[in-house]
Amino acid sequence: PDCEQIEINEESLWSGRQIKEKYHASPEALKEIRRLVSEEKLKEYYSALKNELVSYKKINSNVSWHGDRFNHGRDTVAKINIVGKTLGLYLALDPNDEEEFKTTVYHQKDVSAQKAYEHTPFMVKVKSDAAVKKAIRLIVALAAKLATEKDENFTETDYVAEYGYATTKQLYDEGYIKATKEKKVD
Repeated sequence: PDCEQIEINEESLWSGRQIKEKYHASPEALKEIRRLVSEEKLKEYYSALKNELVSYKKINSNVSWHGDRFNHGRDTVAKINIVGKTLGLYLALDPNDEEEFKTTVYHQKDVSAQKAYEHTPFMVKVKSDAAVKKAIRLIVALAAKLATEKDENFTETDYVAEYGYATTKQLYDEGYIKATKEKKVD
């Protein structure tokens, strides 16, 4: 579809109305909105993980409606999604390999039953500095599995600075979101 519907309640709290909003019909706009409304710490986690992934040779990022997808050649090897206050990291690792990836350490989930994640079944939630460190260890393990090494010419991007905060009104004004319906909340 060209757009996704969401409910944003920031203005609803003040106006007493429930406003259903629609994202502007472009993946670039969606990328912006996801970053703009995320908390600062979450953006730091996202930045650290994305930089770690793309620092390896032949791993590049592709932004879509559903988040960032990372490919090694033509194969999807990782995904990052931001949902609310949670960052989800999905990797092409075996979530059931208890010998290498202890569930008590990584708290991973097997999401291979979901078609969208069949190639990246190893899912961890990243909500803390400690979780970022563990996620980076997993990315290093993924790079070893792919037999890829760090690109010595890689320069980090500060995604936190690239994606500042914006209010719902600012998103309206810039054309990233628009109201499709308004209805009063009882």
